Amino acid sequence: MRAVLGAVLVLGLALTANAQLYNADMEYQPGGIYSTLEGWRVTGGGWADHANHSAPNHETLGLNFGFWSAGTEEIMGQVSTLTFEPDSTYTLASWAIGGGNFTGVAPYEIGYLSGGTSIATDFVALAINCITLDGQMQWEPQVGVTYTTGASGPEIGLPVVVRFGNAADGGVSDVWIDNVTLTPEPASLALLAMGALAVLRRR
Repeated sequence: MRAVLGAVLVLGLALTANAQLYNADMEYQPGGIYSTLEGWRVTGGGWADHANHSAPNHETLGLNFGFWSAGTEEIMGQVSTLTFEPDSTYTLASWAIGGGNFTGVAPYEIGYLSGGTSIATDFVALAINCITLDGQMQWEPQVGVTYTTGASGPEIGLPVVVRFGNAADGGVSDVWIDNVTLTPEPASLALLAMGALAVLRRR
């Protein structure tokens, strides 16, 4: 019984760690197709459905996905519920494909806002990884980008902000994206899990 409770606790911590972004699966869309992506700050782009914009290997991704179009002003981003902690690692990942023509570059960005609330103009990038999707003929999970904080820094205590698109790709890409995850790996989370398991063992 204790082993089961321990496994449930650790699983619960892991699930909590991945629930940091609103509408990360792109499924909740109160507006019409091609309208603004719910929960995401978007400059250009929006959402569409897999049924009418079918690409191979989408079967596990739900009904809808997000997209941005070519142009240096096209941005899709969100302020997460996480804050940067010292000596912690944050990984942004997703599924993606290079639009309807199977080409494009997907910039994955982790950063914070400084001096304002605009994801377009107040964003300070801490880590960027531009993933080339040319020739990828189906939806696939992408490794995204990872950022690790130090013992101190200007980002500590501020919300983790994630972005896709914008001039990082040279403004040339149409990209479809789905099932976004932002996963923290802070020392505090690991210590909490180990402490809980230690308590269960003593009992």
